Amino acid sequence: MMGFIKKYLLPEEVDFDRALQKQLAVGREMTLDLYAVCVEGDTELLEDIKSKGTTARQIKSENLKKLLNVLITQYDRESIYRMIIHLDWIALSLKHLATEVQVYHASGLDQYRDVLDVLVAMPDLLQECLVLLPRREVNNIGHLLDRIHDAYDDVVEMCAHHGAQKLNQGDIKAYLVHQQALIQIKDLARRIHMAANSLEDMALKIM
Repeated sequence: MMGFIKKYLLPEEVDFDRALQKQLAVGREMTLDLYAVCVEGDTELLEDIKSKGTTARQIKSENLKKLLNVLITQYDRESIYRMIIHLDWIALSLKHLATEVQVYHASGLDQYRDVLDVLVAMPDLLQECLVLLPRREVNNIGHLLDRIHDAYDDVVEMCAHHGAQKLNQGDIKAYLVHQQALIQIKDLARRIHMAANSLEDMALKIM
């Protein structure tokens, strides 16, 4: 009888903690692939990044459909929506960066390893926050979010210094190609930062 009631009478429940973690996991994989492309020169992974971008878009659509159809959510509905959208933008930024690296035949991106080291850690920090969210460990989430905010600031500053250094070398063609890559890297970091802001909003509303 209880099974019948739960299946047909009670509102459907969706585990958005798991759904958001699944969506972010694809972005994390894409970030690691990007790191391997830039630092290790494994350009074959560019196609994998774009393929995973398609997978990320499918998961985003699934999550939006779940949000549209469910009556009860464990978090504020608008906050979940914003989180889904920002996670989609992370994957989309990675896909755009992979496309530009491929189209412009960008090389020598390993010289930005310091930036990429900071960047590649940001999705991991965000994933830790998502794991802590259902446990309502708001203080620990706050510390991790501060690290994400600091990482974004570091990425922007390092990209500015690298861009200026490249310009001073006098090779305008190389500067333009690398500057475009640095712009995309900054945009990716900004998208992760915005997702962190949305997660912070979710955390504050469950206090």
